[in-house]
Order: sequence, then structure tokens, then C-alpha cells
Amino acid sequence: MRARSVFLGALGIGAVAAMAVASCSLVTSYDCFTEPCSRGDAASAADAGAGCTLRVPPPRPDGGVIETDKRIILAMNAARFDVAPADAGPSSVGFDLDGLCTCQPAQRPDPGSCVNARATEPACDGPGGIDRQSTRLSGTFSRIFGDKNLQEGLDQGSFSLLIQLTGYDETANDGLVGVSLFNGVGLRAPDGGVSDGGAPSFDGGDDWILDSTSVVGGAEREFVASARDDAAYVAGGRLYARVRSFTMRFRVRFVVGAQTLSSTLDFQLDDLILSGDLIPLGGGAFKLERAELAARFPMRSALALASRAGACRGTKTYEDSREGLCALADLAGERRADAGAPCDALSFVLGLSAVPARYRGTADAPASFTPCTDDGGADDCVR
Repeated sequence: MRARSVFLGALGIGAVAAMAVASCSLVTSYDCFTEPCSRGDAASAADAGAGCTLRVPPPRPDGGVIETDKRIILAMNAARFDVAPADAGPSSVGFDLDGLCTCQPAQRPDPGSCVNARATEPACDGPGGIDRQSTRLSGTFSRIFGDKNLQEGLDQGSFSLLIQLTGYDETANDGLVGVSLFNGVGLRAPDGGVSDGGAPSFDGGDDWILDSTSVVGGAEREFVASARDDAAYVAGGRLYARVRSFTMRFRVRFVVGAQTLSSTLDFQLDDLILSGDLIPLGGGAFKLERAELAARFPMRSALALASRAGACRGTKTYEDSREGLCALADLAGERRADAGAPCDALSFVLGLSAVPARYRGTADAPASFTPCTDDGGADDCVR
């Protein structure tokens, strides 16, 4: 039996909590996606400050009918937290999440969309109001999870993000496409189990086992996802989908002294936008390239991960981690929250790609080591 986990080595607990921010997700369509919201935590592009055009998904093209019997299944085969080299200049990866160009333009800068009394400097947006506070944690990502360790986990088959497209007509502009998101917990073994399924080949023949918590119905090869966007679309050959909330389950391995302990970290991502180029491979197959994911990461979820990673409530390690994480919060937890609301979420971006795959069957996530027996309940950055 081969271990399926991302190696963290000797880790800093606060760094782990911060890093957990940057994994993956998606879905239900709702307002403020294709049309601007009122000013506050979501101003329109016209109100976002002279000279600032918000980077948001393009308008939905006309037409499109979902054909439920037509499915394309993709598995994430690569992902990057460090979405651009340090010397590449301002990154354009990500989206505006709050309708503001914080700190921009210079002649009439927008204020932040929430209030963070712990912040030591403004959480300025990228070009087009891109919210990407997680890029300030890139050093932490590289040392702890990092692109190398993240890719190792994907290559081992420890986890993956499974994205299913339904009803795509294979054209450059399709106004209605279904998108479903599942957590993958391993590959199906010849005997139907998960443990000995081997490493993925990413050649279209991988049979992934879905996490049972990702599924709310269906059977075997036609499962119904708990997270789905029934009104996604393709514009200019690029997919656009949104999910209100999705909990990603990420399997990691902690090396603590002489012990190696495995844990499944659950983290919630809200108000997600998934976008990527659909590249035809022939025979109705596609891959997703130059994809990006932008989302709000609630601080209560980040702090819960700190506890799950070993920074137990009531300890100095936890309080230090909490202060550091909360100082970076740059968004209100709810998109329509008033501009004066406290910051209790962190924006992040993730670059990724996905290739053809299959799924067969479900399984529960492996048992996890729980270092803190009493976490004292949910915590946030408001207290």
C-alpha cells in the first residue's frame, strides 16, 4: 500500500493555516456574477474609480441548451499558488471579488471593502481590481506546501479536483453549460479499492474515486455533485463558472519528531470564479489550460485549519497564527456586506490545468489525526 499524501516536513503551524487558503473549488449561479452589484462590497465598474476597469467575467453569449447526456470530465493535473514569477511584474491572474479597485487609481483611490483593525498596511488590489491577497503568502507556500509539494501530491494521486462539464456544444461560445465539482480521494484499483490504485497517468484513462461528501445523488458514472453551476458558460473559448461555496478536502502528511501523521484538511472557499481555456483534443475530448480560480477564504475556516494542523486554541502558537492570518484579511465574508463590515475573509488566486479523466464509485476520506482534542468551537477575526 502506497502512502498518498503531500510531504510538509517540519512545518510552521501558522504557515500551514495560511497555505490552506490556496486549494481549489466551485457553484450555484447567483446575482453579482453576470451583473454588477450596488456599491459597498460590490460596486459596479463605472463606480470603481476613474481609470479602473474591473476584471470580471465577460457577458454571457446568447444561446445554449444543456444536453444532460453529454459530459466532459476533467481532473486537475497541475496547480500553482505562485501564479507568476517574482520578476514578472503585476500578475493579471484572478478576478475582482468586491467591486472595488482598492488603492487605485492614484487620483481617486477606492477604499477597502471592509475594515481590518489588525492590518499593518493597505490590502491593495492588482490591475483591474484583482483581489489576490494570498500572493502575499507566496513565500510561505513555497516553504511549506509550495508548488513542488502540491504537484507531488497530484502526481501521487493523493487528491485532485474533478470538474464535470454537461451540455457543452464544443463551440467557442455556448451560453449555457453545466459545471460540477467533486473532490477526488484516490484512483480506483483493479479490485475496486482505493489504496493500490497507483499514480495517475493523466492520459484520459484514470478512474478516480470521488469523496462521498462531494456527491448528493446519482450512481456509479453519473453522480450528482453537491457543488454545481447549472448556468455556467463558454465565451471566446473560455469557460466561466461560479460556486457559492465548496469545501475542499486536502490530504497532507505531518512529520512531527519521529512520527509521520496523516490528516485531511477541510477548507471552505466562497464566492468562487473558475475560468480556463477549453482546448479541443479531438473526438469530443478537451483539456483546461491557463485556468484560474479566485475566491474568498473565510477566516473562520483558516483558523479551524490552524487548529487542525496542531496550533491548539489557547496556546501562544495559535494566537500568533491567528494574529498573522487576521492581519491579512481583506474581504467581508458576504459579498453584499456593508463597506463598514469587518474583514473576515482572505482573497486568493490559484492557477491550474486539468485533463480528461473518468470517475467510478465513492469513498469516505481516510481517517485523520486530530492533534487538538478541544478546539473551543469556531473562531474568527472579529473578537
